[in-house]
Amino acid sequence: MQKKPPMKEVKERFETKEHLVDELVGLLNPPKDDKDVVKERLRVASNSKLLRLHKTMTEISEKFGDREKLVDDLLTLTGHPKDAPRREKLLTYSPGRLLDMHRRHHTAS
Repeated sequence: MQKKPPMKEVKERFETKEHLVDELVGLLNPPKDDKDVVKERLRVASNSKLLRLHKTMTEISEKFGDREKLVDDLLTLTGHPKDAPRREKLLTYSPGRLLDMHRRHHTAS
């Protein structure tokens, strides 16, 4: 089975790239001041990157609720649940990196 081109997948699942970007902004939940900046950055990203980000953010949303809860769970897995500086550092990581770290630590424990 051949994989669909990203543009076709976007059109089938979201109708337009703009709808995909709007959904991503909702999943990313940036501060109100940054929503327009985030939206503009997402608009110029490739369809494949947007689809990958959507998949990652949907997984985070379904499993953890939001990014902060993922970070808290990751800190608990690594044995540092109250380490505030480490938490702040982890919050700067990309969603994909956080999810990958969680998978690695979850399978190791």
